[in-house]
Amino acid sequence: MSDSGKGESPQGDSGESLPRSGAVRYVIEPLSTRHAVASFRSGAAYLDWYLDTQARRLAAADVSRTFVLVFADAPSDGNVPDGVPIIGYFTLEAGIMPTAFLELPEIQRHAIAELLPGAAAVADGSDPLAIALKELPVVYLACLARDRQYHGKGYGGALLVAALREAAEAATHIGAAGIFLVATEEGARLYRDYGFVAFEDFPRKMFLPMPDVRAFCAALPNVNTV
Repeated sequence: MSDSGKGESPQGDSGESLPRSGAVRYVIEPLSTRHAVASFRSGAAYLDWYLDTQARRLAAADVSRTFVLVFADAPSDGNVPDGVPIIGYFTLEAGIMPTAFLELPEIQRHAIAELLPGAAAVADGSDPLAIALKELPVVYLACLARDRQYHGKGYGGALLVAALREAAEAATHIGAAGIFLVATEEGARLYRDYGFVAFEDFPRKMFLPMPDVRAFCAALPNVNTV
């Protein structure tokens, strides 16, 4: 859930490592009409509904971008009667995050925390920059889910790694302070494992500063398959 009035879109996943599948290869690619969205079942009704009815429509309107994890040997010519099966997906959007996150100890070591003089200046109106930056631009991870037949096999981690890469790439072209998301209680474990921190009063709202995203991505091979 972002704070832009769109309502909840929880992340349905648990702490997992990257899949190890021998010769079987998988690829992350943008959602298209060749993908079998109607048959995707994550076990979370909202995430299934979003993929089936909203993801393509919102992408066409330039509101969001959805990427899917599929088998690398899936036909690319659309010649699959029911569509290419989707292992999992994630959705990214432009978003905003309250600057209250800057008060977290984990954020204080980053340059973004030095921009603002503190909450007091926002409250008394003494600093125009503080007032202008009550909210920060972020990459919003709106959805992340994998089909329930692939639960517990590491695909949640593979999807999150791909989302981090996409966010890092976007931040080279536009300003984004980090990645912001709203997690389910189950999914929060995965995000904590990757360094996300949470509001003390709202533990499901989580954030990863962009310098940490870049550092993580720099340590990974530059590939689009897992």
